[in-house]
Amino acid sequence: MKNVVLIGASGFVGTAILSELLNRGNKVTAVVRNPEKITISNSNLSVVKADVSDVETITATCKDKDIVISAYNPGWTNPNIYEETLKNYPLILKAVKQAGIKRLLCVGGAGTLFCAPGLRVVDSGAIPAEIMGGVKSLGEFYLNTLCNEKEIDWVFFSPAGTLEPGQRTGKFRLGKDDLIVDENGNSHISVEDYAVAMVDEMEQANHHWGVLPSVTNDNNIEIMKNVFLFLLTFVAMVAEAQTKGNFEVLDLGNFKLHVYNTNDALGDASYIIEGNDGVVTLEQPLFRDNVSEFNTYVTSLNKPVQKIITNYHVGGTGNHDIVMIEGMPEFVKGAIYGGMMQNFAKMFGDAIVPMPTGKAEEVSLGSTQNWGGVKFSFQQGASTDFPAASIIIGGKVYYTHWAPAKSHISHLQISSLAAIDAEIAEAEKALKSGCEYFIGGHGGAAKSNMVKFKINYLKTMKRTIAANNTADSFIDAMKKAYPNLPGEAGLSDLANILYK
Repeated sequence: MKNVVLIGASGFVGTAILSELLNRGNKVTAVVRNPEKITISNSNLSVVKADVSDVETITATCKDKDIVISAYNPGWTNPNIYEETLKNYPLILKAVKQAGIKRLLCVGGAGTLFCAPGLRVVDSGAIPAEIMGGVKSLGEFYLNTLCNEKEIDWVFFSPAGTLEPGQRTGKFRLGKDDLIVDENGNSHISVEDYAVAMVDEMEQANHHWGVLPSVTNDNNIEIMKNVFLFLLTFVAMVAEAQTKGNFEVLDLGNFKLHVYNTNDALGDASYIIEGNDGVVTLEQPLFRDNVSEFNTYVTSLNKPVQKIITNYHVGGTGNHDIVMIEGMPEFVKGAIYGGMMQNFAKMFGDAIVPMPTGKAEEVSLGSTQNWGGVKFSFQQGASTDFPAASIIIGGKVYYTHWAPAKSHISHLQISSLAAIDAEIAEAEKALKSGCEYFIGGHGGAAKSNMVKFKINYLKTMKRTIAANNTADSFIDAMKKAYPNLPGEAGLSDLANILYK
């Protein structure tokens, strides 16, 4: 039996760890902000009401204890989660050291794990915007503070890609700093089994000073299913009988931009850049009917295809040689993107083409290429998107993932204040480029007035969120600010994300 201090004992993970500790007969001091949330009655349990920023109280609470387990989290819906995590976690560390505790176990996150060589999950672009602040700050604390700590014996204990309520099976695998996946690309653990693994570590002390264990079940739960929930929801909303796509041609002088609106179940858009020396395609269609229609159209231009650029939308390239941003080929092979494409394959079957099998040529961010007589400048894309690029084409067309449009913004695009800020930054960068047209993976071509509208709309949204405490009042305020703007029906979904 150990005498344990458990910080954050009333939270999602903390509650599971508390139950596991008590069930094994340990004496536990639970440190919480709201004691009323602790509903367990046990003679080995004492509850201390304290804020983790109160170093003196936390130090006194930890004194003479065997070990400290921290499940601290400011709250996933806390708009200041990023700032509070980076402020308070070092204070926890300080209090533990002042109390003379020699061992600290921290509930980590999958964001710090590697999902591909040199690529951490937090940097992959696959983290939902609504939780990015918490994931990023916890990762920064681990990398910038905890990794430099040598005075105490600490462990940053990371769960699998998906952590959710389930069953206590006692069956799981331990790893180090790579995201653990099974043969099907799944990464999952129940919070109950995560608690078992954490308490096992407390008892057995198998890891020391910065070894980053990761833990996962081998259940058939799609990896990072929450990451792709917005995509799957979108599919459910629009998966109707597909109509034929349509083309729009924009003559920009030294080249033509052919915009292909696929009208597919994902609302994708594809592009053909026709220069004097040949054509370059960008974001090929995913569905076979669209691929056939698109390829027939390309052939009709009677110019050689010099490059096939695959940026955000990797599916649909078949056995063609393609161009990708540096690091993207490895990311595509990984469990995160692969999990999404597996879901699409289950949904649509033979209606979609296979993942790319041709050679992938990598280009560097910050580089400029000349293909078909047209210059392509590759720049860092929005921070909330996959690790891909924004592309300036011929100095006249700006490609980013979400094209601006004069309508209410969907919950697929915006799901947090961090996502709003990221989209504002990207839109302002696009506007400063001086381009004439602005295109994206979903939507056709827009002019600069649409970009300006998007910026003003997003800034209005930020002010509206700050001024309204409920989803209903937010919806009413946005409708009042933009009367009769298309997309009102989607405000409810957006509000449910922002105010959950």
